[in-house]
Amino acid sequence: MEGDEYLENNLLKEIAIKEEIVVISALQRSYKLSISHVENEELEEMLKFIDKLNFDSSFKVNIA
Repeated sequence: MEGDEYLENNLLKEIAIKEEIVVISALQRSYKLSISHVENEELEEMLKFIDKLNFDSSFKVNIA
């Protein structure tokens, strides 16, 4: 499939959550997102999703 090499070279490395910011880091890029307007219930669901996504411990999850 075309684009597979890019995906393989840009794997997720870490999701870091601190206060009202989430930083998603991959091999080639990082994204910084504000979660200041996200409800607590939605944050709990997000954490459950991240846990399922990381079933094989392929990336770090850092919650401060």
